[in-house]
Amino acid sequence: MDPPAAPGTRGPRARAFHAIVAQLQADIFAQRRRPGDRLPTEQQLGEQFGVSRTGVREALRVLELQGLVEVRHGYGGGVFVAAPSTRPLRGALHTSLRLGQVDVVELYQARMLIEPVLVRQAVERDAAGLAARLHTNIREARAALAAGGHGFAVSREFHALIAAAAGNRVLGLLMQALLDLLDELEQQVPGSPAISCGALREHERLLAAIRAGDAAWAERAMAVHLQRLGWQYQHLQHAQNRRGGTGHGRYHVPC
Repeated sequence: MDPPAAPGTRGPRARAFHAIVAQLQADIFAQRRRPGDRLPTEQQLGEQFGVSRTGVREALRVLELQGLVEVRHGYGGGVFVAAPSTRPLRGALHTSLRLGQVDVVELYQARMLIEPVLVRQAVERDAAGLAARLHTNIREARAALAAGGHGFAVSREFHALIAAAAGNRVLGLLMQALLDLLDELEQQVPGSPAISCGALREHERLLAAIRAGDAAWAERAMAVHLQRLGWQYQHLQHAQNRRGGTGHGRYHVPC
């Protein structure tokens, strides 16, 4: 058993724990371990680094919080190298939101700063290709609304397609994290047929600008669209708080 560390010092257990984290990080970053690869068992890692299973679990927990590994339960389960995702960034934003360090208004303000730039870049890179993908998305959104759904997932995909088409991976990661977080928040607020139809019509105007290859028009249309979305979310949230209710109803939308 490792001897206890003196107060204020880093004992063998702490050094071994950090050694596991550092070694697995290095392996993943150097692509010696790739997404989907199974890691050694807790017992094997403990024997390799000379640390208890508790220390191994602490190390794996750190890596999981960093989004580098994922734990799968059940048959064939274990610890695997995770595919790249926005989960750590989304988690940090969600924590800041719950602690009151940021609010929803600031999330929409961030979108206002990022998305108009992204749509301009996307139009300049490949307007025709993006227009074809957005046309399919809008058709799916119209079908979802006609069937009585709220179309949140399809609407989010519209914005994700634009972010991906812009070609800037840093802004793309930021946008995906914002979209994922706002999707969680918006599903807690009752929907409105008028708002869903309005968003669809604004998506159609954005598509018209993109088809025309007019980057400046698309940038302006996106700014107007996001400003309206932010205002509508705040309005619905305040209405829900007054009623004290939650949840979405299903409705037929003739738009």
